[in-house]
Amino acid sequence: MDAETTSAGDLGNEGRKGASFALGTVQLGLPYGAANVTGMPSEEQAVAIVCEAVAAGVQSLDTAHGYELSQKRLGIAMKELESRGLSLPQVVTKLDTSMSSAKSAEELTKIVNASVDNSKKQLGLNPLHVVCLHTWEGHGPSLHGGAAYTRLKELKAQGAIKKIGTSTYFPSDVIEALKDPATDHIQLPFNLIDYRWRQANIAEALAARPDVTVHARSCFLQGILVAPNTNCWPARFGREIAVAILGAIEELVVEFGRKNKADLCLAYARAQPWITEVLVGAETIEQLQELLELRSTPPLTPEQVTRVESIIPMAHPELLNPAKWHDKPSFAGSYATGLLGPEDA
Repeated sequence: MDAETTSAGDLGNEGRKGASFALGTVQLGLPYGAANVTGMPSEEQAVAIVCEAVAAGVQSLDTAHGYELSQKRLGIAMKELESRGLSLPQVVTKLDTSMSSAKSAEELTKIVNASVDNSKKQLGLNPLHVVCLHTWEGHGPSLHGGAAYTRLKELKAQGAIKKIGTSTYFPSDVIEALKDPATDHIQLPFNLIDYRWRQANIAEALAARPDVTVHARSCFLQGILVAPNTNCWPARFGREIAVAILGAIEELVVEFGRKNKADLCLAYARAQPWITEVLVGAETIEQLQELLELRSTPPLTPEQVTRVESIIPMAHPELLNPAKWHDKPSFAGSYATGLLGPEDA
């Protein structure tokens, strides 16, 4: 597939008017997710999941160099999609995380080049649609003067990559990345208890950059927001906040007539006008079909969004970042939906 290949990767953002779904594919390349009870799907199953998602209208796939078999399997799926006469989805990939160990800007540039070449080979795409830093905080300006992003900008100018961007974890990272006019794509964690984005006026910052696409991950926050009880919540934050948040979510599900907690969480994220697509993941066809069914439900109304934000208790900021949990949640029993987004952290 060369530069002339028609795909969703050729599409502009055309404004953000409420999010649809993008398929995260970390689950297709390695055993992933605390709720994953089925393991990594076979190559045949992974290709079938991708093809069914695209046939159902999913226009973006998310992968990364570090997702082991994911890029290779997506490359196989892209060939299968072509053979079926289907338009190819946009593929967002991320650079090799080993760049953190680079001793110099020159070494870092070589890692970027090798990562991009590997993605082209694995995905069978030239040019690549979207290539991102795996983290702005660790791989952006603070690492050898921003040599990695500088190289991505050069590769974009040379036509090897159509769009560039970064995965982020904090509002300050998004603000900084948006200052660079070369930034085309942002991935960030977002869910209905994450108030940081409102406090930082991210919607206003993104309104000034309507050309930037925004993918939101971590809609279920490692699954704790859709868990049947508080047993899986990290203990260090106390049971009281877990009970309060889950109670509020359950109340809102009934009040708004939503199907379940997952439906509410997704509908809230999809209602944000500054989010282009919500990342979701599935390791089985059944899970994908469940997600596609939820996609058919309407997003929350602006009034309902305001209601959510007024009733959800304020959480400790470290609850919003699973890396700070220390005790990882344990999922069991009826909570085995697999509805975890890629990089659900």
